[in-house]
Amino acid sequence: MPRSGSTWLGSIIDSHPSISYKMQPLFSYSLKGYLDDYSNYSRIQSFKNQLLNTESDFIDQIEKKKRNIIPVFKKSTPKVVAYKETRYHYILENLLRTDKESYVVCLIRNPLAHLYSWLNAPKEFRHELGWKIEEEWLLAPKKNQGRAEEYYGYQKWKETTIMFHSLQKAYPDRCLIINYSDLLRTPMQKALHIFSFLGLQIHQQTKEFIKESRSKNDKDPYGVYKDKKEDNSWQGKLPGYIVDYVQNDLAGTRLESYITS
Repeated sequence: MPRSGSTWLGSIIDSHPSISYKMQPLFSYSLKGYLDDYSNYSRIQSFKNQLLNTESDFIDQIEKKKRNIIPVFKKSTPKVVAYKETRYHYILENLLRTDKESYVVCLIRNPLAHLYSWLNAPKEFRHELGWKIEEEWLLAPKKNQGRAEEYYGYQKWKETTIMFHSLQKAYPDRCLIINYSDLLRTPMQKALHIFSFLGLQIHQQTKEFIKESRSKNDKDPYGVYKDKKEDNSWQGKLPGYIVDYVQNDLAGTRLESYITS
């Protein structure tokens, strides 16, 4: 989901030399909407081939690499193609059902931290356009604009998290859930788990990146170099009515663990 730490997780995955990693191809100019929730096996395979062979400034994050807010890793011949997507989650069930060689890593963040991050991301929450927190935080009508592929606002967090858990239950060998708070506290352990899930050994380049990414604090909201170990920056800053609503809404449910962990 957006504003969930996926850029850092993506760089951890990208750090493996055998992985060809791309960013949000279904949102890119060259591959926008290439897959949907009815795509057949041959279309999915074509998409994978396109991922391996398509180069673009957006998909390959060239601008971010030039700004040094994400790293450039040494690569060998790719054995795995991976991509990050914070949109188009509605295609995942069909993807897992249709293609037995597809794997999904679902990153879930505390919804209060997720909301705080979104409300303070200058390119994502448009204060200058008159957007109001009290009108956007729940359903994000101005941000989502009724588009099925967009996942902003608390209600979308809840719907998507329920969907991720359903996918993990249906495809336990090919769908892995990672709690962002756990990733912050024990990144090496979680990286080992993720690469094992993908059938790979953790690489020295990954170990070095994790250590470096935790050793300094880049203030850029889209960077991966953060020294925080707890996801609590929202505390005392997010409006109380949002905190109360979310806590009451999740109390006693299986999703409550994401605001108490």
